[in-house]
Amino acid sequence: MTLIDLISLGVYALSTICLGYCLLRAIRFPSELRKWASAYLVGQLLWLLLFLLASALSVRALPMLWAVIAPVVLWGGLCVLRSRAHVAALWLPALLLVALCVVSFPHILYVMLRVPLVDWDARSIWLFHGKAIWVHGGISADFFASSFNAWSHTDYPLLIPVQAAVVAMIQGAWSEMAVKSFLFINFLAYFSLMRTILVLRGWSGGTSWAIAVIVLSIASPQYINGYADNHYAMPLFLAALVLFQRCSAAVHIALGVLLVGVALNTKNESSLYGLLWGGGVLLLWGAEWCKRGLSGCLRWVVSMGLIGGLPFLAWALFKLIHGIEGDLNLGSRLLAPVSSFWLCIDRAPHILQAMGNSHQQFYSPYVLGIAIALSGWCYLLLKRNGEKHPIILTREEQVLWCLLIVVHGCVFAVYGLTPYDVQRHLASSIDRVLVLPVLLLVGLLICALEKISGVFQGKRLSAGPDGM
Repeated sequence: MTLIDLISLGVYALSTICLGYCLLRAIRFPSELRKWASAYLVGQLLWLLLFLLASALSVRALPMLWAVIAPVVLWGGLCVLRSRAHVAALWLPALLLVALCVVSFPHILYVMLRVPLVDWDARSIWLFHGKAIWVHGGISADFFASSFNAWSHTDYPLLIPVQAAVVAMIQGAWSEMAVKSFLFINFLAYFSLMRTILVLRGWSGGTSWAIAVIVLSIASPQYINGYADNHYAMPLFLAALVLFQRCSAAVHIALGVLLVGVALNTKNESSLYGLLWGGGVLLLWGAEWCKRGLSGCLRWVVSMGLIGGLPFLAWALFKLIHGIEGDLNLGSRLLAPVSSFWLCIDRAPHILQAMGNSHQQFYSPYVLGIAIALSGWCYLLLKRNGEKHPIILTREEQVLWCLLIVVHGCVFAVYGLTPYDVQRHLASSIDRVLVLPVLLLVGLLICALEKISGVFQGKRLSAGPDGM
């Protein structure tokens, strides 16, 4: 990695964080969640929105980019001069996080610094789209609506490609090393948010770091090798942890909405998962949150929803106007339910075998067994302690179990209805697609550990929400 790569990455990271931080301050987002990681994700979505706006106005994105970066960097410099202690307190945890990642994930650094972009998705979809945005000076219909480029899935969301294009525009040249390395900053943001959310759930600082290291180690090279799957799976997992817990404040809901918005703009299947997450929130917790005063903090939730939803809707409108379509065409197959049903039945043995093999590679049976054993143990302890109606699953666990089943069903349906050779499709993607279900299993394990901890601390467990 050259010095210019490091400088361009630094400018990208600082400008993105400052851009997001300005918005979080504007809507008076509470300081407990006004961290660099959440500001970074907000800044990412704002870059995407600006690029889509430039496309709608038929102007080049580069002047708009520098028009935003210049005042943002100037504002950041003034903050450094005015309050060095505050800036040090803000950035010191980030530097410590980098050091922890270097120690805990040295293989990630090796992949980032030494392994080229050899995987098809990386070089032919995500970063290829990013390079096209950089070459064309923005999101161009000449590229994305061209039938000659349909092989590269030009209908896919643009969050990762736009970030690659921003780095290239800052540097003034396309550097594979630089555009790969920004994915490492994404990884650091997920790591930091994982620890923050665990602390919000009541875990101690040291334990939360340890659990974050374990969770982020699941398929960790896939965060920085150019694939996008982990970059929607981890935000959805973090959103589940913060949205479905027993004690959710409005600000925590807003953080969950932001994370779902990041996932929506990362990969196509996230639109379905986002509906599942949103439906679960509204059906299970909406009435309780309204009773406890969510309306007083509605601006946080609405603001985070708009930040994630506007780019998603703008890209959907862009595709509709220019006739950009995907190649799976699952909707047309669902219009013939009888033939689709028998097609899925015919492919079921291959799909189930591949899913089972991938779950064994992720040690999913052991995680599931431990979670079930802990829940049973908790039930027996509560029974012995004289509880008349001891709970087996909390409301959060019920939601996670439902999500786990439905997500597996969605994965099965995609492969069952795929227009490609099913065995080839499975071999090329099943280990990446199953990362989200594996993370949901880890979420169930975290909930079970919290239940056991609560029993030994003498806390009364509740199946439903018990506070804001």
